[in-house]
Amino acid sequence: MSLRGSVHAFPLETVLQLLADTGKTGRLEVRADERGGTLAMSNGRLVSAWSEDDSGPLALGAIFTIQRGQFEFQSLDRVEGSDLSGELDELLDRAVAERDRVAEIRSIVPDERMRFTLSERAAERAEIRLSADQWRALLAVDGERDVAALARRLGIRRLAALDLLAGLVRAGMIDANPPPPDATARQRRVEAQPINAMGEPVHLRGTTSEFPLETILQLLAHTRKTGRLEVRSDHERSTLGFDDGRLASATSEEESGDLALGATFAIASARFEFVPMDDAPEANLTGSLDELLDRAAETRDRIAVIRGLVPDERARFKLSDRATRQDEIRLTPEEWRALLAINGERDVAAIAERLRMRRLPTMVVLADLIEGGLVDVLAPAFEEPLPAFEEPSAQAVSEAQAAEIQVEAPTEEPLAETPLDREPAPDDRFSAITSVVGPAEPAPPPGVWPPPEPPEPTPEVPPVWDASTPAWEPPTAEPAAPTWEQPAEGGPPWEPPAEELPSEEAAAEPEAYADPRLAAFGAPPQAQRPEEPEAYAEPEPQPEPEPYVDPRLAAFGAPPAEPAAEAPTWTTPAAETISEPEPVAEEPVASDLVVDLGAPVEPAVEAPPSYVPPAEPEKKKSLFGGLFGGRRSAAAAPAAAAAATPIAGARSRPGQLALFVNELLAGYNSGKYGKGRVDDRMVSLLMRVDEQADPIDRTIPVRNDRLDVAAIDGAGVPERQALPYLATLTRLVYEDAERAFGKDKAKRGFRDTRERLFGKDLALFQAPEVAGRVPKA
Repeated sequence: MSLRGSVHAFPLETVLQLLADTGKTGRLEVRADERGGTLAMSNGRLVSAWSEDDSGPLALGAIFTIQRGQFEFQSLDRVEGSDLSGELDELLDRAVAERDRVAEIRSIVPDERMRFTLSERAAERAEIRLSADQWRALLAVDGERDVAALARRLGIRRLAALDLLAGLVRAGMIDANPPPPDATARQRRVEAQPINAMGEPVHLRGTTSEFPLETILQLLAHTRKTGRLEVRSDHERSTLGFDDGRLASATSEEESGDLALGATFAIASARFEFVPMDDAPEANLTGSLDELLDRAAETRDRIAVIRGLVPDERARFKLSDRATRQDEIRLTPEEWRALLAINGERDVAAIAERLRMRRLPTMVVLADLIEGGLVDVLAPAFEEPLPAFEEPSAQAVSEAQAAEIQVEAPTEEPLAETPLDREPAPDDRFSAITSVVGPAEPAPPPGVWPPPEPPEPTPEVPPVWDASTPAWEPPTAEPAAPTWEQPAEGGPPWEPPAEELPSEEAAAEPEAYADPRLAAFGAPPQAQRPEEPEAYAEPEPQPEPEPYVDPRLAAFGAPPAEPAAEAPTWTTPAAETISEPEPVAEEPVASDLVVDLGAPVEPAVEAPPSYVPPAEPEKKKSLFGGLFGGRRSAAAAPAAAAAATPIAGARSRPGQLALFVNELLAGYNSGKYGKGRVDDRMVSLLMRVDEQADPIDRTIPVRNDRLDVAAIDGAGVPERQALPYLATLTRLVYEDAERAFGKDKAKRGFRDTRERLFGKDLALFQAPEVAGRVPKA
């Protein structure tokens, strides 16, 4: 919905003139009871008109006959069709003439449901002349058909039939009779009167994005309206009062008068509604509409500047030292009181409450202080307050502690499921008996199961052997081994026993030994052979293990890992021999010295060898063959040399300062010091410098929206003029950074750029032409 209103409050010719003045494209729909039509606008020109059964000039006149109804304009990109031609004033004149003609017709036939009959009044005339269309209409008149039925009978449009019938009634050939009581009235489309939230009628509503506020004020003045125009957005609301077309009052929240009128014009994308009133609001504005509009535009622009300096009313403020650059500081009493109310914590609302002033005048005073360099703007404290800490109740604490203390006891899992572990299934077999004799008594609780007693040891019973099995006989005792005894004195000397040679029977295969325990099961006897000790075998030398190669490293061609070197064994150091000190030669006395003046002079002390830096050990190649860091060491030396040379790209002092300005803008807008940005449009910055700095003979060269350091180095501008000019530019960039990031971050960015370019050399910033103009960061 772009614009909607009442036809009786705003005539169609006035609405069309408004659409033409604003160059609109779209459709204007007009509705009233059972009639209606649409007018098409294209770039402010009226191009077509159509109603229910007509189009072109006839439809335009029919639409203009609607005196009470509603209109609504819908904006479109383009409209189709064109059946009207001419300027808007010509079309409006033709429409007004057609409206008067149709109004005369409706005065003769006020109701289209009327019936028509032939009349005797035509006999009083001396001569009767009829057209062919009139004669066909007389043949169709039967006393039962209304206008719509006669139009269908004649095959013409309803409005043309109404015009034809009105001419016959005027000539006295037919009479218009009222509709019969039992006739069914056509269902009328009654458009509800728009109302606001308070139930008041609304005659006009729309949006300022489509129709500027000054245009709507001129429309209300042209139609001499009395009432109030409510303008509101999501966060702001204003009311303008009209008295017989004169703008009489303006209120906006706490403000009234001219300041409220300017605040109303400063509302962006607002919605408006006009509510008619019998009594005009109390006046607080003076002057004609043009004078009021001019003052409102000035106040609107001033409010826009204030909101640019104080973009958020939740912002805080602190005193600034920027005013120290001025020779004299002048303050009004309101500004002095405002300075006393600023403490770094209060926002606009708190300062206004402290000063007992309204919000908008307080913002005006603060904006003047900010422009004068006396006050800086700080970011709001918090976007959303942190949730308050609530101490848990005693019951909650006890439940939490109980939950922490309570530990679930471990349950012992059975080794295997037994029938006793399962729940018994319900048995329905005894349901019939239970219904007769009643339920069975509950079984007594099971007793405690005593642990089983350990089994008594049973005496061993000797096995009973079968008779066929030979009885077991104990083996014969082996003779005891002879022991050596000391021979008696005088006896024969001891001789080693002779070695007994085994006999043939003994050398034969030994008898098989039958174990009586195995013989009971029919096992054959086993030959008893003396167990011979196994001969000791030297361990085979193990081959040296191959070096392990990691398949992941082998994919990149890495050599196998070298085996770890064996740790050296410690040996006792040889005894250190202490040699006798050599005798010290006696120093010659002066009488013994003979000086040969002709001999070449040799240095008395041998000069120390010149220092040769040790060669860096060759670093082991990285895993990726130096792809990401192989050339880093080779490039480090020239990079370090370039970094050690301050302002390598500028030769003169103006060129160095120009390069510093370029780097300072890049550093501030890199995102390192905050999300804000400073104005880096160099042409705009130089225009601001021109307003503050002394004039220079030649313009500072700019290239790619940055200062052209090479051209400045080429003595394009004299140094005595360029240095103060560029120093003022540096201060402007720094002040913009203070507003965007705050004083601390602006100072840190200034220092970072200065140390990166100049290191500890501050000679340029201490020059007389520069020192008093750049910030002391």
